[in-house]
Amino acid sequence: MATATRRKPQAVLLVGDASLDPRNYLGFGDFDFVPTRIIETAAFKTASDDWFTDFQQTGFATIPTGRLPVRTAADAALVVSKIVNYEKGSFAGAWNQQALLIADQNVGVDFSTETNFAGAALPAPLSATKILADGQDPGLVRQQILTALNNGALLVNYTGHGSTEQWSFSDLLDNDSATALSNGQRLPVYLLMDCLNGFFHDVFTQSLAESLLLAPNGGAVAVWASSGFTNAPPQASLDQALLNILKLNPSMPLGQAVLGAKSGITDNDVRRTWILFGDPSMSLQFAKTGATTGRHH
Repeated sequence: MATATRRKPQAVLLVGDASLDPRNYLGFGDFDFVPTRIIETAAFKTASDDWFTDFQQTGFATIPTGRLPVRTAADAALVVSKIVNYEKGSFAGAWNQQALLIADQNVGVDFSTETNFAGAALPAPLSATKILADGQDPGLVRQQILTALNNGALLVNYTGHGSTEQWSFSDLLDNDSATALSNGQRLPVYLLMDCLNGFFHDVFTQSLAESLLLAPNGGAVAVWASSGFTNAPPQASLDQALLNILKLNPSMPLGQAVLGAKSGITDNDVRRTWILFGDPSMSLQFAKTGATTGRHH
């Protein structure tokens, strides 16, 4: 009898939404398809998908983990088609060489400086466009952001305040504008360094991470966002750690880079609440050119 070849799992992709009301007591729908782990943080109880591969009983993932928070077959097909087309590189162009770095108004935190640090850690092939909201008219900044997002980018990095449905107290981006994005197949990976954009198990509303991933005419191919309410300094450290890993290893699968970035973070709430909404085995599709691009502000 032939012996089956055994290979350890390299990553875990959870396909299905979760709910903070798994028994549908509130009557908003029964969509707890792939339950998440509800953990206690300093602020409140929230979701952590790291539990699924917490083989060492530390509260942290041991292999790359991602989730497609979908409720219907149509939503699943949409997100999978985004990922497949992205990995084929069929829509490569100038956008593959672009990173968009966005900083909220400096309310309580110097987000501008954190964003500048993130820019210094970008992988070399990328040219950075920065939108710094501090001291600017929010309406003008909002339009600048939408224009840049609709042009497409390889990476979008937001540093600031956030809630489940939006960026910033000034609503620089929200569910409605995310759903209406028209960047087509020029799909970024979003790194969201704020609070609650990844609170995907809510029953009262949809999280911004989900809105970006499920946007029908654009949006995101993957979103890294938090289900929690945490402090800005360790968020910034996590951001820089991920960018530095990708700078050294640009072809590393996204989930593996996330796992490595989290390993050096001492704030347990930050480490456990950042969730990768997307395929952890996917790699960033840098432009296949030998040209060197400069960074501009």
